Amino acid sequence: MKKYKVLITVGLLIATILILMFLNPIHFVNSSLLKLEFIQIHKIQPAGTSFIWRKSYIGGLGSNGNGACNYMVGELRSFNGTREEVIEQYKKILDNNKNSGILFMDGDSWPLDSILWDWRGEFLDQNHIETGKYYIVYVSGKFPAFFDLRCKEY
Repeated sequence: MKKYKVLITVGLLIATILILMFLNPIHFVNSSLLKLEFIQIHKIQPAGTSFIWRKSYIGGLGSNGNGACNYMVGELRSFNGTREEVIEQYKKILDNNKNSGILFMDGDSWPLDSILWDWRGEFLDQNHIETGKYYIVYVSGKFPAFFDLRCKEY
């Protein structure tokens, strides 16, 4: 009887570790919370802008090795008018949310140690964009990695 309890305990422990490594439910919850946060930005939809592509991301411990998993939700948009007009439309929500931002395809400094740099290339390649009036608006967050294999350094 004691032998079976030990086997069941070991089996449950192994199953828990496998779930955390491959199907980590907390990451789905965290990702959904971030998507809900992004909805506040998406509701704005500045005049003269058009949606092109949306993407979300879980993974990458980043360059600081702090054990946190990076989450990002963002979309590529085109715009007419000026950059300043677009920024003004988003200003209130961006000022109230330190995890959100806008990066324009032309002229902005893109963070090299961030998934945003990879997204920039992917957005450009997938949408056959070379130059023009495009930007990415995004929300990012960091949550504990909890052994999830997606949260390895990139």
